[in-house]
Amino acid sequence: MELKLFIETEIVLGEVQDLGNRRIVRVMGGKFWSAELNGTILEGGGDWQNIRPDGVVDIDTRYTLKTDDGALIYLTNQGLRDGVYMRTFSRFESNDARYAWVNKRLFVSDGAKVDGVVKHTFYEMK
Repeated sequence: MELKLFIETEIVLGEVQDLGNRRIVRVMGGKFWSAELNGTILEGGGDWQNIRPDGVVDIDTRYTLKTDDGALIYLTNQGLRDGVYMRTFSRFESNDARYAWVNKRLFVSDGAKVDGVVKHTFYEMK
């Protein structure tokens, strides 16, 4: 599945002693598409980040997908970004019977952030 996510300028919380620099990036919307899932990303999610002393960014995102047929799917990503390298471990959750299969699968993603737009390609782990 491909995903394009629009984000807002981050809120910088600042340095946390010995842990890194905390910031929050608000999700403003987006879209996703694949053979099985297509739709939009709802505004209101976020990415709770920690920029470590070595410059690596710990990623912790949570946002909601709305399929073209009206189902809601909750998505969480945890991972790392180091320069152009961005990889996450991803989980999808839905109470819609048509998409209950996502509750039983694990995914990883390869991502990139360019000019305020985050792109991910998700792969199901089989």
